[in-house]
Amino acid sequence: MKKENERKESIINSLRKSLASSEKIVMSVMPEIPRPKLQEDTDPSVYFVERFIGNGGAIVYSTTEDEIQNNLKTILNYYSLSKVCCFSKTLTQFFNSLGFSEISYVDAAEYCDVGIIPCESVISEDAVALVVNEHKNFFMPKVMILFAFTSQVVFTWKEATVRMKAKYDKELPEQLILLDSKNIASEKVFMMLNED
Repeated sequence: MKKENERKESIINSLRKSLASSEKIVMSVMPEIPRPKLQEDTDPSVYFVERFIGNGGAIVYSTTEDEIQNNLKTILNYYSLSKVCCFSKTLTQFFNSLGFSEISYVDAAEYCDVGIIPCESVISEDAVALVVNEHKNFFMPKVMILFAFTSQVVFTWKEATVRMKAKYDKELPEQLILLDSKNIASEKVFMMLNED
């Protein structure tokens, strides 16, 4: 576990250095690890789903707002006595507009049972979600729902780095967090992957 945490810290540090640098991005921001050979027509979303499920995560796939609403309702009904919070104001407003008035925005590190966390990128080669933490403290809810769109799924760290550099320019986030379904302390991890 300690070795895995050191590896993740190394990845984050490399990612931050690459984003902060005005120089050309290097080919890889993480140590070389043998990867399965991908066919040219492999969809990064499909590859991510296979790997994420293989690591013990649960995927909930939606193609419309109605499906998002129904899928989220199914999850929340299962955890009906739980406090539900969202780590994004915009996403909270979206869920509230779908009729989920029980979902509240978390503006500080407070306790909640079910936490909905928007993803910055989803990296299929390692089946991880990259999250920007806007709060001083980050807590792991009992049940974590990672929320992402298929357009956020990339194959490699290099692609995620390029996207972040383009999005944030020189105002990089203070804290990036890697969430991997194998190593999250939450009791259950769902990935709500939505077609956009």
